[in-house]
Amino acid sequence: MNDILTLYGYTPAIALERENLARVTAVHRERYEIACDAGITHAKLNDQMEKERVGISQFAGSRFITCFSHGDCENVHFWYSYGGNDRSRKICLRFNNFASNLTNVIHTDYCLLDDDIKAFFVGQEYFKTINQNGLPGTIKGLPKINTDFDLRNCVAHLEMFDVDYVPSGDEVFTKDYSDKITVDFASSNILTSTPSLKGITAYDPSCLGRQKSSPWQIESESRILACLKYPEFNEWGFIDLRLKEEIFRDMVIILSPWLSPELENDVRSLIAESPISEEIKRSIKVQHSELEGTIQ
Repeated sequence: MNDILTLYGYTPAIALERENLARVTAVHRERYEIACDAGITHAKLNDQMEKERVGISQFAGSRFITCFSHGDCENVHFWYSYGGNDRSRKICLRFNNFASNLTNVIHTDYCLLDDDIKAFFVGQEYFKTINQNGLPGTIKGLPKINTDFDLRNCVAHLEMFDVDYVPSGDEVFTKDYSDKITVDFASSNILTSTPSLKGITAYDPSCLGRQKSSPWQIESESRILACLKYPEFNEWGFIDLRLKEEIFRDMVIILSPWLSPELENDVRSLIAESPISEEIKRSIKVQHSELEGTIQ
């Protein structure tokens, strides 16, 4: 993964709020591509091969992704394809690579769902709330806590990786990721009268969100993947990760190659009016595109 991560977006969206959000969505539904407003605007899944995951589609709703590019220069394909229909208002955001330290730029206590409902990351507070709001707490007469949280699931794992580009005919798109296995208890320490269980279906959903077909290699894509604790859960269309302002340190904003006369002033005003710290603001740079005036 390169030192720079890139997003192509649309100007009104650069709301540099103190609690910025990165919207990520279930793998099988939509994929969020572009930094906009308090989130990342979404486009339909561009590589249809990504949908080809035999035997594990029931787990896709518990895995969420958001996408960057790790290309180290401007990309004409991105300028044309992403960031809305008004070319004159497009921007490119370049961040220092934060892949090795996600917790430096993302809050991992809770994230947001629809209607400002919250969801926990797995941890002590999640299990405490489950117990206190459930039967044990009811029996003890304890008051309910964290009532603005959806407790049906929580984020168990967060990671960032480069997408693996494979040929369209590769077996990763056609193989069955479920299989019948036999569980042998004879070699374990479990005391049971049943030596083994045959015909149990095992699943490997770890491939979800990790591969695209090689014609899309031009995008040099990196992804943040959030996995839920209960893998067959399919009730949340997206989650909003809460970003720390550190993510904006040394950010470079590249203006559209087709920029409108007011674009640069609008961007600089958005930065100036943002509630993020003055130290971070001073580190942000605004640049003109190297493609300005050269593409139609």
